[in-house]
Amino acid sequence: MHVVHPPAPRPAPPETLTAATVAWHAGGRPWLRWAAAGLLGLLLTVPLLAVRIPFLVDYPNHLARMQVLATGAGTPALHAMFRITWAFIPNMAMDLLVPPLAHILPLTVAGKLFIAASILLPPAGTVALHRAWFGTRSWWPWTAVLAAVSAFLVYGFLNYLVAVGLALFGAAWHARRTGRGEPGGQALTVAGSAGWGVACLLSHIVGFGLLVLLMASTELGGGLRRGGAMRRLLPLLAAALVPLALYKAFGPAHSYTSAGTLGQAVWQVLHLGLLSEPGFRARWLLAGFTGQGTAIGAAAAALVVLPVAGAALRRRLLVAPGMWLAFLCLCAGYALLPAVLADNAMVYERLSLPLALVGIAGVQPVLPLVLLRALAVAVVALVGLRSAAMTRLWSEQAGLLAQVEAAIAPIPPGARVLAVRDGDSPWHTEADEPASHRILRRTVAYQHLPALVTLEREAFWPMIFTAAGKQPIALRPPYEQLAQSDGYMPLTRELAPAVTIPPPPGRCGMVAPEIPCQLWSWPQRYDYLLRFNAHDGPPPDPDHLREVRRDGWVILYRVQ
Repeated sequence: MHVVHPPAPRPAPPETLTAATVAWHAGGRPWLRWAAAGLLGLLLTVPLLAVRIPFLVDYPNHLARMQVLATGAGTPALHAMFRITWAFIPNMAMDLLVPPLAHILPLTVAGKLFIAASILLPPAGTVALHRAWFGTRSWWPWTAVLAAVSAFLVYGFLNYLVAVGLALFGAAWHARRTGRGEPGGQALTVAGSAGWGVACLLSHIVGFGLLVLLMASTELGGGLRRGGAMRRLLPLLAAALVPLALYKAFGPAHSYTSAGTLGQAVWQVLHLGLLSEPGFRARWLLAGFTGQGTAIGAAAAALVVLPVAGAALRRRLLVAPGMWLAFLCLCAGYALLPAVLADNAMVYERLSLPLALVGIAGVQPVLPLVLLRALAVAVVALVGLRSAAMTRLWSEQAGLLAQVEAAIAPIPPGARVLAVRDGDSPWHTEADEPASHRILRRTVAYQHLPALVTLEREAFWPMIFTAAGKQPIALRPPYEQLAQSDGYMPLTRELAPAVTIPPPPGRCGMVAPEIPCQLWSWPQRYDYLLRFNAHDGPPPDPDHLREVRRDGWVILYRVQ
C-alpha cells in the first residue's frame, strides 16, 4: 500500500502499467467523462419522472412545509395554523432553496429538483475530493454513484444528503487552494472557507462537522506544506468559528446545548452508545449503498470493497494521507455514538454514508485494464438496475398517492385531522401489506403521507415538521397543543384506550408515551380521522366516527 502526497506525482506501483491502463486511471478524455456523467446522472434521476410526488418517507412532510413557506402562510387557513420563524437553523437547505423556486415552477417540480441535488451532490463531491487529494483525475471515485441512492434518500433525509455533498465539495476546494497555492490570496481562501462552513451548517449539522473534519484531516495528512502554521490554520478556523458565531448570534431560541439536554446527551452516549447493538451497527454499514433492497446494496458495496481489498493485497493501493484522520474519526463516531442523541434520531447511522464516501475518495486501487473495464460495466449496470427497480416501485406507489388524495378531498381548510393505521407494529408493515407499502426491512413507507392534508387541503395534521430549532415554521394555538414532534403514525387499536385520557398540557415531545399523546381525548380535539391500511368492517369507534369516503386502503371518517 502506498501513500500519496499531493500535489506531488503519485508513486509508481510495483508492476509496470500499460499505456491503456494509465489512461483509464487518468479518467479518459474530457468528452468521455462528460458523456459518462450525463448517462449516470440520467440513470440516477429518471425515477423522479415516474410520479408527481416521489415516495420518500419524510418527503410529503417536507413538501407540506415548503407549501407554507412558499405562500408565506398567506392563506387564512394556513395563517391560523402557522407562523414563520426565520433563524440560523442547521437544517434548512430545502427551506432556503425550494420556496423561491416554487415562485417560478410548480412546487412539486421544485421539490424534485432538490431531490435530484440530494442524489447527485454526494457522488460528485466524492469525485472532486479524490481529485484534490490525488492531484489527478481517475475513474475510480465514480464508484460513489453506487451510494447515490442510499437508505437516507429512501427515508427522505434530503437536507442531510445535500450537506454531505457540500462538505465534500468544500473540502476539495480547501485542499486545492491551500495545497497548491492557487491565486487569489489568503483573504479569499479564508473567506471562501467561511462561506463553505456557513453553507454546510445551514444545510445540516452532519455536513458542517464533516467539512471541518475533512479540512483538519487534509492539514494533518501533510497535503498542505506551504506557508506557516498560522497561515494553514486560518481557513480551518474560519470554516469552524464563523458559522458557529452566526448560529450563536442568529440561531433559534431553542438550544440543544441547554444543561438538561446536555446531561441527557451524556447519559445517552454512556448507556446507548459505546459499541452497543453491534449486529445492527454492522448491518447499517451498508446503508450508504442500500436503497430499495439489501441485495442490490450488498452488490454495490462489494463492487467498492473487493477492488480495494484486492489492490491492497497486491500492494497496488494508493492512499491519500489527507484521508486518515477523517476516516478514523468517522469509524470511532460510528462505533461509539448512540442511535438517539438529545432530540435527534439515527445519529451514528448517519455516519455510514460519509464513511463510505470518504473511503472512496481517499484511495486509488491500481487494477489491470480488464478488471477496470469490468468494474465500469458492473457499476453502470447496477445503477441502471436500481433505477429500473425504483421507477417500477414509485409507479406502483403513485396509485397509493391517488387513493389518499381522493380520500382527503372532502376535508375543508382549517380542519384538524388525525391519522392512524391498522396493524400491530408501530414501525413495520404487516405480513399482508403489499411491497409498495414498505421500504428497507419492512419499514412503513407511508408514515408521513397524512401531510398531504396540509399540502393539498390546508388542513392540520399533528405530526407536521414544526419542531423548535429544526424548522423555520411554528404553530399557533390551539394547534400547538395538538402537535407531536416525531414518532410513528398511531395504530388504530390505540384509539379506544385513548378516549378517556385527558389532553396533554402542551406539545408532545419526540419520544411519545406508551399511547401517543396526540391521541389523548381525540374525539374532542379533531374533526376528521384518516385510517390507513384499512380493513373491512365497522369503524374502530362507531360512537364517535362516521365514514365519509373510502378509497382502496384509505378511509376518511368524520369525528362526531
